[in-house]
Amino acid sequence: MNGLAKRLVGVPILAAAVLIAQGSGVSAQELPGRAAALDANKNGLIDRDEARGPLASNFDTIDRDKSGGIDGAELSAFFGGGGNGAAVVADAVVEEDLSQTTPVIGQLVARQVGPVAARVSGPVESVQVQVGDRVEKGDVLVVIASDRLQSESDRNFALVDQKQAMVAIAEAELEKLRQERQRIDDLRQSSAFSQKRRDDVVQDVAMKQGSLANRTAELAQAVEQLNRANIDLRDAVVRAPYAGVVTAKSTEVGAYVGVGSPVVTLVNQETLEIEAQVPTNRLGGLQPGAELQIALDDGTRHKAVVRAVVPEENPLTRTRAVRLTPILGDVLKQPALYQSVIVDVPIGGGGKVVTVHKDAVTRDEGRPLVFVINGGRVERRDVVLGESVGQRFTVVTGLRAGERVVVRGNEQLSSGDAVRIVSETGDAAAQRTN
Repeated sequence: MNGLAKRLVGVPILAAAVLIAQGSGVSAQELPGRAAALDANKNGLIDRDEARGPLASNFDTIDRDKSGGIDGAELSAFFGGGGNGAAVVADAVVEEDLSQTTPVIGQLVARQVGPVAARVSGPVESVQVQVGDRVEKGDVLVVIASDRLQSESDRNFALVDQKQAMVAIAEAELEKLRQERQRIDDLRQSSAFSQKRRDDVVQDVAMKQGSLANRTAELAQAVEQLNRANIDLRDAVVRAPYAGVVTAKSTEVGAYVGVGSPVVTLVNQETLEIEAQVPTNRLGGLQPGAELQIALDDGTRHKAVVRAVVPEENPLTRTRAVRLTPILGDVLKQPALYQSVIVDVPIGGGGKVVTVHKDAVTRDEGRPLVFVINGGRVERRDVVLGESVGQRFTVVTGLRAGERVVVRGNEQLSSGDAVRIVSETGDAAAQRTN
């Protein structure tokens, strides 16, 4: 091993190879030193499938002649032989919207769900549905024996007929008395007129009017009793109050049900919504109408709109129930009541923040720092970092939007070192051209 090679023990393989090439007499086209170890097929080039580490991630940039392989000259140009200063990759410090979220586990609940109850008493004559059946509004669920109810309806119908006849008799009697009063009035100018007789007839008319009113009221009561009997007869057939799926059956043929006894349980799948218990310190961005992202337990992602934040706090967990209306697209399985849902709840109120790429951050005794590029040299800058946002950190202090920092090649840099930018990210290039 020559003197230069001895001094390069521990230097990263590609950088060492370039320095060997610069300090030796090898051809610029040949792969220098230890870099040749990557040339598995011994064709004198590092092919794409042979590249490793930064060589692989920057392959298209290094391969300037687009031959599909990297020779010694291209390698040397990229890692320091094509200009002054260390070769680095730059990225921009940017200002962007803070859109962090935290997952909260919720579940699907239904706005229409519950037992369907019998409205009349009696033995069950038939059950028309089974668990899992889908029914539409008005479909027959259960039929209760109606012979007693039919008999009660017939009895009340006869009672109505009787009361109608009694009203007719009272009306005829009243009309007769009115005619008698008129005849007496016609004799008022003759000697046959009797005031006493007229007073008696007037009294009889008043009494008969009261009797007619009483019988009319009795007829109205009989009609209402008939209506109630007919309602009970109709309610002997229990129908679905809304469209849904039968999730439970609570009775069978021959069982006796009373008023209010549940016969089946229905769930309206069209009214499914999400209920999530959200910590009170995360409620800032959850106003009615806000749109969030959700994930079902089948892995599909969808949108949901906040319908309401229930104004009741759990004193043990310090959470409040939030109801959301899901906007479901294609799903891998049919949504079900109480199915688990993950809701992406925004953290804080959002706003603009300055961010830096995570690869730009190095540490010195645990303290974060970055190298800012300024006029072909780098300046070491201590920074205070905030939350992690994807592949970037928010920056509390130390950097300004628009500055460019080293994201690759910063491991051996010191403040004031000359650098040569060999590649820039899209954000850095955009910042430079603006």
